[in-house]
Amino acid sequence: MLFAWRSLDEVSAIRDYLLANLTPNAVKRCLTQFKACCNWAMEEGLIDTNPFAAMKIKTPKGATYESNY
Repeated sequence: MLFAWRSLDEVSAIRDYLLANLTPNAVKRCLTQFKACCNWAMEEGLIDTNPFAAMKIKTPKGATYESNY
């Protein structure tokens, strides 16, 4: 996945890109990982705030993990 942005200020663009290209379940997993990464960066003093902290994506009821394997 190649992203065209280079700033965490573009968090809405990141979410919109993911929603346009992935399933809701995959988007939720990606955003969870971005949130965890930013939490780590905050602990390390690399960033002041986590722009993904309040971002939530609803997945359809009964959605399960999709595997391409």
